[in-house]
Amino acid sequence: MKPTHLVLEAFGPFPGRVAIDFDAIDDAMFLICGETGAGKTTVFDALAFALFGVGSGTDRGAADLRSDLAGPGAVTRVTLDFELAGRSYRIRRTPRQAGSAHKAELYDRTGHGEDGQHLVGGVSAVKARVSELLHLDGKQYRQTAILPQGEFRKVITGSSTEREAILRNLFDTEAHKALQDTLVEADKQAGKALAKADTEVETLRNVSGVGSSQDLAERLGSVDEQLKASGADLKTLRASCDLADTAVDEGRAASAALQALEVATAATQQLLGETTSRDADREALDRHDAAALVKPLVSDRDRRADEAHQARAQAELAAATGEEAERVAREAAAALVLEQGRSDERKALAERVHELQQVAAVGLAEAAEDHAKAVRAAKAASTAVDSTAVQHERFKAAHDAATESLEETQKRADILDEAELRMGVLDGRLETVGRRAEVQGAVAAAATSRGEVDERLRSRRVDYEAAQTEEARCLDRYVAGLAGTLAAALEDGAACQVCGSTEHPHKALGAPGGRREDLDAVRRQKARAHTALESVQREHAEAEKALAALEAQVSSLPEEKDPRGLRRDAQEASQTLADAKRASEAVEELLAARQEAFAALTRTIGELEGRRQTLQVAGLQLTQAATRLEERRARVPEELRGPGAIEAASAQAGARLEALETAFHEADKASDTAAEAVAAARAHRDDRLAQAQTASEHAGRADRELAQALNDAAFSDEAAWQEAQLADADRRRDALRLWDEALAEAKAVQRSAEQAAVGLVAPDLVLLEGRYEQAKEDFSSANRRHGELTNQRAAVATALAELRAAEQKLADRNQRRLATNRLAGAARGDNAHRLPFERYVLSSFLDEVLARANLRLQKMTGGRFTLHRSDEVDGRKRGGLDLAVEDLHSGTRRRAATLSGGEGFQAALSLALGLADTVQARSGGVHMDSLFIDEGFGSLGEEDLDRVLTTLEEMGAGRMIGLISHVRELRDRIPTRIEVVKSPTGSHIEHSA
Repeated sequence: MKPTHLVLEAFGPFPGRVAIDFDAIDDAMFLICGETGAGKTTVFDALAFALFGVGSGTDRGAADLRSDLAGPGAVTRVTLDFELAGRSYRIRRTPRQAGSAHKAELYDRTGHGEDGQHLVGGVSAVKARVSELLHLDGKQYRQTAILPQGEFRKVITGSSTEREAILRNLFDTEAHKALQDTLVEADKQAGKALAKADTEVETLRNVSGVGSSQDLAERLGSVDEQLKASGADLKTLRASCDLADTAVDEGRAASAALQALEVATAATQQLLGETTSRDADREALDRHDAAALVKPLVSDRDRRADEAHQARAQAELAAATGEEAERVAREAAAALVLEQGRSDERKALAERVHELQQVAAVGLAEAAEDHAKAVRAAKAASTAVDSTAVQHERFKAAHDAATESLEETQKRADILDEAELRMGVLDGRLETVGRRAEVQGAVAAAATSRGEVDERLRSRRVDYEAAQTEEARCLDRYVAGLAGTLAAALEDGAACQVCGSTEHPHKALGAPGGRREDLDAVRRQKARAHTALESVQREHAEAEKALAALEAQVSSLPEEKDPRGLRRDAQEASQTLADAKRASEAVEELLAARQEAFAALTRTIGELEGRRQTLQVAGLQLTQAATRLEERRARVPEELRGPGAIEAASAQAGARLEALETAFHEADKASDTAAEAVAAARAHRDDRLAQAQTASEHAGRADRELAQALNDAAFSDEAAWQEAQLADADRRRDALRLWDEALAEAKAVQRSAEQAAVGLVAPDLVLLEGRYEQAKEDFSSANRRHGELTNQRAAVATALAELRAAEQKLADRNQRRLATNRLAGAARGDNAHRLPFERYVLSSFLDEVLARANLRLQKMTGGRFTLHRSDEVDGRKRGGLDLAVEDLHSGTRRRAATLSGGEGFQAALSLALGLADTVQARSGGVHMDSLFIDEGFGSLGEEDLDRVLTTLEEMGAGRMIGLISHVRELRDRIPTRIEVVKSPTGSHIEHSA
């Protein structure tokens, strides 16, 4: 990376805008010089801040970089143009400040005009993309490209782990690390696979109850012999069972046909017995249907009677309404006569109102009101002047206090970016600690659970083995009993049921036989024991898998050496971050408060002057209002001069006049309304009387029609008609229809059953079924035995195949584990130097870096010192990347951390140059085109300083080297300089070559 142009705005000691054109620097090496505190280091801060959002040194955070001399409206901003691998980029970044958060934007300017093509925006995104482009993060950039003031020795004295991170990014050894991790993980998985295969073989042997697969093979041969004999028995018993089954089927068919005839005959007789009750139902339904024809006339008669009754009631109501309307009309006429008699009083009141209006026209009340308003305005203006003066003093004090608070709070808010960065790092570490503890707890719980499963597995194996032993014992007893029973039934000359031989020279001796029920019970117990064993075996495998997964998680999580200290640091960082956030929020509020106070202070100055002028005008208006009031008072009668006298008298007369007018109009209107209501009520009454007469005539005609219908239907009266109606007519009609259908169907079934039973005799089903049940039992027993032997053979054959496959897999995985273990041991550093594979590769890169660095270091130290990679092994940590220095004058080696200040500066500078040379020579993804060194030259003697400068000058063109120093010899030696000039109003760049 090589900077080409840098612009600083309101940054550090620079309150305005300054620009540095690095492209204009012809020489490879230039000097930044100026007084102490002028802002030389700020140039390097701006470079590091633009790239990564941090300062160039660890003691300067992003919040410290805003200029204290910049105006309130000035925006702190850094813009950096740089070249990298033939492309041009621009970064524009603003730190957190009042009214604005931390912002960053990255552009690709290659062939794209001024700003270029926007790549990414946002603080985190820009930081990540820059780290990807440079192959360095902010800390590593400060260790290799910018050597901050006072931190040179950290390059030499830093930990081996820090150097490992730098070298990994610079030389891109992630692939080597991935290969290393892959080999270690492969060995771990091979170990787990081997253990799993061994457990599988042991489990299969324990389940089968054998010591090897050969034992299972012998057991399979024995089962095959038993299965062959069982097949012959099963064939004979099957034929006997089929004959007995046919006889039973024929007997059952004959018995069923005879029974069906008996049932059909009984069903027909039962239905014929209900004939009398069914005829009665038919007669009742006929009467119900006749009553249904009369029902509409009854409903019409009832409706007509109700209508006549309602018409009579409405006629009576209409008559009462008419009488009430006539009474109201009489009262309204009397009220109208009374109001007409008050016409003289209404005329006198109208004349009085006119006279008062003439007096009010003089304007006495308006003049008095104007005078009162003028008095109030004068008092208000005086009060406003006093109040504004007090506000002016209060706003001035508030502005001074806000300014003081803003300055104090801004100092606390400036550390926010640094606090957020530190809090993020600590949060990540704390989360890892918590996750590791959580997983370790889960590992302990899983181990305990696996132990419990192991115990249950051992118990289930014992139960299954006991069930196997009991089954063999019961089977032997059962077989011995069967042999004795068969032998006892043998007769000389008669064929054996098993082998068919007519000779029996060696009959089996009778022995106490086991019951079949006992053997079946033991086998069921064995099956349950086997199911329980398989369940626990699956549970055991799952527990093993879960425990292995949790152990892998623990291994993948880094271990924190001091978690308590980490939590304390996190609490302190959290408190610092909270304070900074509160301060940052308060800054904006205080800035707004100060601006508001300033605006209010400015406003009150203008208001105070305006209100004083208002007071003068109010005094003049008060004098004028008093003169007008005296003039108009002289033109009004004495009794009406009092305050509100005219208005009161006018209001009283007007109210009385308005009340009389309203009463007259309401009485007139009420009289007209009452007359209209009387006419309407009389017409309504006449109409209702006519309707009542018509309804009575209709009701009489409906009574006569109903009486005629009852007589025609042979009902003596309405009560007889009511009695003929049936509530369950539909049910009776459905029941009668179903009875007719059932009787017809029963007669048809009886005829069919009589034809089917012709020539049949009742069989002895008990005898036939007994013979069949015995034959079936004999066949079932033989079939179960054959099935058991078949299942037993399949189980033994399956177990034999599984065990042989598991034994072969165990041998294969043992060979694989031997191979992966050797490779993983080499990858993780199981050697005398404790060098893992990736660190071994990095150590070779470091050797190359040191070789190039020593070329510079020997020149700088006059051939005295060289740097070496230390091969010493510390049992507590990995080696390979530690540094030692050899003193060629004394022939001794010691730790690089023991170098003096000047020697350490030379060594750190040589190492930085060696890194740059090595990276460039290997043409990797990193381009070390610039190096910036902040101070450190003052620790060198005259000869050492000359050798260091000569070495830097010999680095050649194409690489930019920027130096900051107060050493006078550098000003004389380096002609190209950037002058930083300090003044009371802030620093500026006076000129740059």
